[in-house]
Amino acid sequence: MQRRIAAIAAVLMSLAVLPGTAHAATRLASPAGGAVPPCTAAPCDLQSALNSADPGDTVSLAGGTYTFGSAVSASDSNLDIVGEPGGSKPLLRFNGTFPGVGFAFAGA
Repeated sequence: MQRRIAAIAAVLMSLAVLPGTAHAATRLASPAGGAVPPCTAAPCDLQSALNSADPGDTVSLAGGTYTFGSAVSASDSNLDIVGEPGGSKPLLRFNGTFPGVGFAFAGA
């Protein structure tokens, strides 16, 4: 019985020292976003929100028109880019010629 208790205690202790798993964050973006990263408490511009996002995060776009004169890039995988729940639809407007303007996704 004491061996069983010791084994259970050893397992519980080993679990206590394992690093915790990171929780996905929601990064906020708006057309007039002026906050600084990490963009979790107040909206940043879209590129800053994408830059601060980690794999598994969600980038939530507030309604409005986002206008870009150059490429918008995202390099982390497993990102969800969504419109703000209950808000108006965001419009992404790229001024320029492709491929210099648009979305650029880089992956490893």
